[in-house]
Amino acid sequence: MIICNYLYSLLQEVSPGTCTTIVSIAKYSAEEYALVEEIFQNYERTAGAGKSIPVKLFRLLQGRVLLPEKTRLLIKARDEGISNATTSAEALKKTKIIQNNVVTCLNAKDWQQAKTHYPSYTSDEVLDIYAGLRMQNNIPRPLLEFLKNAEEDQTPPVHPDRLSVNIEIKYDGGEICCEDIKQKYEKKIKTEIFKDMVKKRKLNEEE
Repeated sequence: MIICNYLYSLLQEVSPGTCTTIVSIAKYSAEEYALVEEIFQNYERTAGAGKSIPVKLFRLLQGRVLLPEKTRLLIKARDEGISNATTSAEALKKTKIIQNNVVTCLNAKDWQQAKTHYPSYTSDEVLDIYAGLRMQNNIPRPLLEFLKNAEEDQTPPVHPDRLSVNIEIKYDGGEICCEDIKQKYEKKIKTEIFKDMVKKRKLNEEE
């Protein structure tokens, strides 16, 4: 009860969703709750007394997806602030969702096995392309198509580390530095090349 009173005193605008989050925090281990106290105290010092604590991070930590990362993300929130930890948690959750779906589609035992047998579908470069998609109740269509390809592909893997793509952007003969754009399209080109390599390999094996 002391824990709940402490949380209610800090989280002033209590909605039904927030109540569920508060209850989940009250169930934290002693170590985790000690981190939460430090996080709240740090927030009060920087934002000022009486300010409502953002609860998005703790809502994200309610699910099973981020359960193994809970302590690490709480430490990040304590050391770097709630906002930075929330951004990291959101990105990590998206990555974990993609990983879990790829593992299922490839009938792999776990993510490590999927990475070992199908690096073309599990490289960081490939995952980064889909991590930017908005994910709520449904899996986005581009990711569904990617997962379908992964599920249908039973050929030996290709190796992303052996492929390099270099793009030059020029205007009037002079090169323009647009690293963000170059990296974005280099990743897309690599993904399409991987898909083409897999298809050709599969056709060769069927002949």
